[in-house]
Amino acid sequence: MKNKKIYSIRGVHDFFPPNSNILSKIVQIFAKILNNYGFEKIYIPILEKTSLLKKIIGVSTNLIKKEMYTFFDKKKNSLSLRPEGTSGCARSLVQNSLLRNRIEKKFWYFGPMFRYERPQKGRYRQFYQIGIEIFGLEGPEIEAETILMVQKFWKTLGIEKFVSLEINSLGNYNSQTLYKKKLFEFYKKYKIDSKTKQEIENNPIKIPRYILSKNINKKIPKIIDFLDKRSKKHFLYLCNILDNLKIKYKINPRLYRGLNYYNDTIFEWIYKDENKRSQSVCGGGRYDQLTKKIGGYFCFAFGLAIGIERIMLIRQLNKAIKKSNLVSTDIHIFYLEKKIEKNFLILSEKIRSAFPNLKISSNYKIQKIKKCLKIASMQNTKIVILIGKKEIESNTITIKDFFAKKQYKVSLLKMKKKIQEILQINEKNISNNKK
Repeated sequence: MKNKKIYSIRGVHDFFPPNSNILSKIVQIFAKILNNYGFEKIYIPILEKTSLLKKIIGVSTNLIKKEMYTFFDKKKNSLSLRPEGTSGCARSLVQNSLLRNRIEKKFWYFGPMFRYERPQKGRYRQFYQIGIEIFGLEGPEIEAETILMVQKFWKTLGIEKFVSLEINSLGNYNSQTLYKKKLFEFYKKYKIDSKTKQEIENNPIKIPRYILSKNINKKIPKIIDFLDKRSKKHFLYLCNILDNLKIKYKINPRLYRGLNYYNDTIFEWIYKDENKRSQSVCGGGRYDQLTKKIGGYFCFAFGLAIGIERIMLIRQLNKAIKKSNLVSTDIHIFYLEKKIEKNFLILSEKIRSAFPNLKISSNYKIQKIKKCLKIASMQNTKIVILIGKKEIESNTITIKDFFAKKQYKVSLLKMKKKIQEILQINEKNISNNKK
C-alpha cells in the first residue's frame, strides 16, 4: 500500500529561495535601521497563558473569541499560541521588573504569530511579524521618530511611493468611554439586526460593515470630535512634527485597531494592490495602560507591527530586490575530476577561512563544466571556482565572475586578492566583519 503524502496545515506555508532570501533581506535591512535608532533585539515565547492574552487584548474582541489557537497542557493550564507580540513583551518587562527604574526601553523582535483566520492572499494562520515596543516615553516626539524610522525602511526597500500613512487619535480612556456612550445613543435611532448589534457591543469604535454600506455612515459620530484638551493637543503636535518632517499622511477619523489596549495615537500604512484593494502592511499606536493592567507600574508605551508576508506581496519590492542582485551563494566551488578530494577539501577550507562571512558552497559530485555552471546559475551565484588535476598540479584555480561573465586563472597566492576584487571587498571590510 502506497503511503499517502502528508500536507501542511491550511493557512500555513513554507519559505524556499528566493522568497526565504527576500524575507531574510527584509529583516536584515530593518534590523540595521533599528540598531541605528537604539533598539535592542529580544526573544519572547511563542506560547503564553490564555489569561494574559484575554486581559490585554480584551475578551470581547474577535481575536480572543474566534481566532486564538488555545489548548490545555497536561496540567490543565490554558495556553495559547501568540496572536501578536505586544502582550508577551509587556508581560516580560513586568515579570523581570525592567520598568522599576523608569528608564526608557526600546525593543524589537521578529517571529511567527498565529491566528485562526480564513486564509487568503496576505492573510495566513501562521504569519511573520517584526514588532517594536517603546516603553517610558510620553510625548508625540517618539511617535514621530518611529514613523520617520519606518518611512526610512520603506525608502530603503524602494516602496515608499506605494504605501500611504493614515493616522487617528482614540483619545484617552475617558474620551473613549464618552464616545462609546454617544455611539450607542446614535445607533438606537436606527433598526440594526442582532448580529450588527453584537458587533457594536464587542467593539463600539469599529464601525460594522453593515453600517458602512448604509447611508448613515457619514452621520456616525467621529471619535476625534470627543478628544479632551490633552489628547487633542498631543495629536495636533504630532501632526505639526510630521508636517515639519515633510511626511505625507492622511487623518482618517474612522481608523481603528482590532485590539482593545490602544489610546491616543494610532496609525497604519496602507498598500493598494493592482485590484485597488487596500492592505495594511504596518500598524500600531500608543498603549499607556497596558503594563498596569497586568500588575506592573504605569508606563507610557508605543509600538507597531509590520507584516512580512504583506510586504512581500508588493510587486515593486520584488522588482527592487531583483535589481539589487540578491545573491543566494557568494562562491560555489566545484571539483571536476576524481582523486583530488583531499586537495579539494583543503582548498575549500582555505577559501572559507579567508572569507568567513561569505556563503560558500562545495559541490562533491563530479560533473561537466556546463552542468556546474547551470547549478551555479540556479543558485544565483556570484563566483564559481573550478578545480581539476591541472589546477592542483600547477597550484592555480579557475575563477569565473558569474555576473560579469569573465574568467580568470590565478595562482593560489593571488586567489584571495582576485576574489576580493570581484566582490569589491577590501582587507579593512573583512577585518571589521570578523570583529
